[in-house]
Amino acid sequence: MISYGPLRELLGREKPNGLNMKRLIEHKIITPNISVTLNNDTGNVSLSTIDKIANYLSRELGRAIKIEEIVEIIPDETIETNSMR
Repeated sequence: MISYGPLRELLGREKPNGLNMKRLIEHKIITPNISVTLNNDTGNVSLSTIDKIANYLSRELGRAIKIEEIVEIIPDETIETNSMR
C-alpha cells in the first residue's frame, strides 16, 4: 500500500504560505480526483504525477524535493498487523 501522508504533511506545514492541495489544482498540477486520492490514500497516482508535484513543490519552496520524501510505501505485513488490532 502507498501512503501519501508525507505529502499531506509537507503541504500542511506550508499552508501559511498558501501551498496546499487547492493550489495544486488551481495551477493544474493535479486534478480534483487526484486530490481526493492523495487525501484519502484510496488509489494509485502515476509516477509522472508524483514527479510533477515534486517539481512544482521544489520551485515553490526553493529546495529540492525527493520523491521518497513525499510518498511512503507501507509493507503488507504492517497493514495486516495494524488491521488485527
